[in-house]
Amino acid sequence: MRFRPSPWALVVPAGVLLFHADVLTGQRAFFFRDTFMANEPQRRFLADALRDGRLPLWNPLAFAGVPFLGDPSTATLYPLNAPYAVLDFDAYFQVFIVLHFFLAAVGTYRLGRTLGLRAPAAAVASASFAFSTPLIQLSGNIMYLGVAWMPFYLRSLALAAAHPRARVQAAWAAVFLALQVLAGDAQGAHLATLLGLPWATAAAWRRRRVQAALLTWAVSALLAAVLAAGVLLPALEFMALSERRGGLPLEDAQTWALHPLRLIELAWPHLFGGHPDFESTTWWGRWLHNSQDGSPWTTTVSCGVVTLVLAAFGAGGPRPRCRALPAILAVLLLLLGMGARTPVFRLFHDFVPLAGSFRYPEKYAVHALFFLALAAGLGADRARANPRALTGPAVAALVVAALAAAAAVLGFDRATEWFSSLRPEEVAPYFDAESAAAHLVHVAGGTLAACGLLLLWPLASPRVRVGPAVLLIIVCADAAATARAVTYTCDPALYAPLADDNPFLRALRGEPGGAFRLHREPILFREAVADVGKGALSERVRRMERATLLANTGWNQGVSYGVAFGAARPADIAQLGASGLAKLFPRLGVRWLIVDAGDQRFRAPPWEPVVVDDRRTAVLVRDPRALPRARFVPEATEVGTDALREELLASDPTDAARRVLLSSDLPHCAPLPGPPDACPANAPDARIVSDEPERVRVWARSDVAGWLFLADANYPGWEATVDGRPVDILQADLLFRAVALAPGAHDVEFAFRPRPARVGLALSAAAWTAVATALWRHARRRSVR
Repeated sequence: MRFRPSPWALVVPAGVLLFHADVLTGQRAFFFRDTFMANEPQRRFLADALRDGRLPLWNPLAFAGVPFLGDPSTATLYPLNAPYAVLDFDAYFQVFIVLHFFLAAVGTYRLGRTLGLRAPAAAVASASFAFSTPLIQLSGNIMYLGVAWMPFYLRSLALAAAHPRARVQAAWAAVFLALQVLAGDAQGAHLATLLGLPWATAAAWRRRRVQAALLTWAVSALLAAVLAAGVLLPALEFMALSERRGGLPLEDAQTWALHPLRLIELAWPHLFGGHPDFESTTWWGRWLHNSQDGSPWTTTVSCGVVTLVLAAFGAGGPRPRCRALPAILAVLLLLLGMGARTPVFRLFHDFVPLAGSFRYPEKYAVHALFFLALAAGLGADRARANPRALTGPAVAALVVAALAAAAAVLGFDRATEWFSSLRPEEVAPYFDAESAAAHLVHVAGGTLAACGLLLLWPLASPRVRVGPAVLLIIVCADAAATARAVTYTCDPALYAPLADDNPFLRALRGEPGGAFRLHREPILFREAVADVGKGALSERVRRMERATLLANTGWNQGVSYGVAFGAARPADIAQLGASGLAKLFPRLGVRWLIVDAGDQRFRAPPWEPVVVDDRRTAVLVRDPRALPRARFVPEATEVGTDALREELLASDPTDAARRVLLSSDLPHCAPLPGPPDACPANAPDARIVSDEPERVRVWARSDVAGWLFLADANYPGWEATVDGRPVDILQADLLFRAVALAPGAHDVEFAFRPRPARVGLALSAAAWTAVATALWRHARRRSVR
């Protein structure tokens, strides 16, 4: 079906822009979850590289360095990141997020039209998805980037499967699937590929082209992989060396899974707390969760009661166009989102390729609500043709809503007592009965009003010519009211540079760049985010993020904070754990730590408190034992990998200044210099003279043979030269780099030249050139006709 411009096509995208007008005009800014903590630093790092005219391959700011291009979450090759090179970063970073909500609305509308929906019904589907709470809250995760392209992918796949000559649509399907990967949402692209199989089969069923549809699906998936090879090949190497090699255990993979009781939230938002009107970030439904802190991935999974009624109405209609398929997929995805509570997730995790590498099943709620939105569009289309048929479901919804509201209000005190008795230590600190009661009345009233309007619509629509518009307004109002409550924004000043008089920066001023590293504990950041969510701008958030990420190289996210920048930690770091790496901080050059002021672990020698922030919640401490990042070491000892960790953890930090530990299980060609026969006349010296992400130059001098040790992560693709001659890099102290040096002064250069990146970029460039040429020729032939 050829897309014809219609006023209905503009209504919901315009509504999305209006809904986020305060962000687009710079009055507010997104910050929730990863948005401020990881995505903004990633994008800023990428923007700086693009302005310098280079493609960032290595990120020295997380852990002791990790691949940047090889981490899919960085979205290094994503086309919509290109404007960062020329536009104001802070302004475009916020526009970038809203742009993908806009794309989700447009793509859902176009997919609805392809399914045969009339324009008003397609707009209902678009509104139901664009204002669904999981999509809005995904601004705090990269999955909103991928899910914005999924409607375009499914539309192109359906067209290609249903029409024998629509080969160009197969190419478009590959493009849209590749864009999901390039956007950083590998998990979403994986799920979209799986969903594309039944989608393409259903589209080809009536035309008896199932075999052709399966071939089209497979070819488009393979072509998408080649288009995204510039990311996929480095990512495969990275994953093979990360903590996710071989997949995640079921228990870890199903962390943050939906509890079945939370399905009530589809119609009744914030049933278990967490509404911003509460006095604090009160999620008292912690007893429902299997996450570490008892909090949900999304504070509510509501799509609105009107959307649910329309979805049920659409799924029960005539079957010629497979009306039940969106509802069936929605139910399967909700079951998948429940994690190991249902056999669906267990089968998915154990038997579907690559599925075992992904976690947090609650993320799949956004895909479930996407298909519920399509089912709602089908229901709206059916209701427009036969308004009276909607009367029954509307009456049923009103009755159920009234009974639920009455039961909730009348039994509130007893329910409060029962919930509080389940796990008092987890529920009581987060439960505010007065606020909960007020929210209950508010939601009950809104639900009854929405059901009432839905009941009045079929009675009035035969006599009112603007019936479709009224139904769309009801859907938008019902969904947007809940979406507004989960649109977590704050004062844009959160992203402002640090003030020069910041007490921590004053203490750090004068340190040479690259000469020290700083680590901070994540608990402070979590507390600070709660302050920001309530409108109180936290200076310590800016201090920790800016001072740690932008002012210093090193362990910006800290080893104790889960995944740091990317989808996986290096496996060796994961095996050591946070406490183990804390013992190695002196070896790693971590001289400064920002810790909780009440944490006594770092308040006694050898730690030296330097300054406490003005709120007396954080303290900057210094470790005088910290060694330089680059240093000359006269001795080396070969140790088996299994014993290496124990010896590292048991050794004294001062031992690292004279001896480096090499893994005897790893191949190396360079001879091992022995211990010096006598003390050198001059003290050895090593200085970093040039420090760039993909290139580090070190000047070293010693009167005896030994080792140049660099406390940066060793990773495939790093090459070294000594005075212009290639030499082997040995893996030292489990994680880092060392090269053998003869007596004298030497110029040592480390350069990152990863082969998977070069091969992948070449494949991607060739594939994009071929696809773009084919699409251009097709468009030219159509214009000539």
